[in-house]
Amino acid sequence: MKFLSNFYIVLFFGLFILASCNKETPVIENEEEVIVGLSLELTPENGVDRKVFSFIDLDGDGGEDPTILGATLEANTTYIASINVS
Repeated sequence: MKFLSNFYIVLFFGLFILASCNKETPVIENEEEVIVGLSLELTPENGVDRKVFSFIDLDGDGGEDPTILGATLEANTTYIASINVS
């Protein structure tokens, strides 16, 4: 009887060990979208003379340098911002 009891204990632990072995999970590639353009539009609260800042990098990482365009902000002015990502 003790042999049968030991057999079940060994069988239980053997099945437990086999069941706990992990199969190799497949690697899911997360392909990221490259941002090639960014535009920031700042409009003063009075609505006159909006300022546009832009960043354009058509070839993505590496290659040629990006094109960056800017403007000068006025002192003591509150702006409303709008962002466009492409």
